[in-house]
Amino acid sequence: MTVRVPRQGSRGTDFPRFLGRTSRIVAWLFRRGIGRSIAGLPTLVLAPGWLHNLAHDPDATIELAGGDRIPVRAETLEGPELEAAWRRIGTESAQYADYRTKTDREIAVIRLRRRQDA
Repeated sequence: MTVRVPRQGSRGTDFPRFLGRTSRIVAWLFRRGIGRSIAGLPTLVLAPGWLHNLAHDPDATIELAGGDRIPVRAETLEGPELEAAWRRIGTESAQYADYRTKTDREIAVIRLRRRQDA
């Protein structure tokens, strides 16, 4: 299993650099019950620079709204699994599927599975 960082596109919005600096604040708010969902979608805490971190080491720990911390292993979805994931995303979170039309870069979809070795 590997995590791949896709190339940057030539159109669309870059990831705002200031968001990396605000990650600690976002995590602090999340742990106090603020920001546990965004636009009705449940959220979790991973780490600042999460995609690059997972590409370096796919083993991570996520934190859920109830405070549960779960050790996970990440992998980039590709091929038929990726297309199936985008169909599901389009059904459950249309705003994310719509984002694909606004950029020419590949948007990574990462599967997080509970690690059995932790």
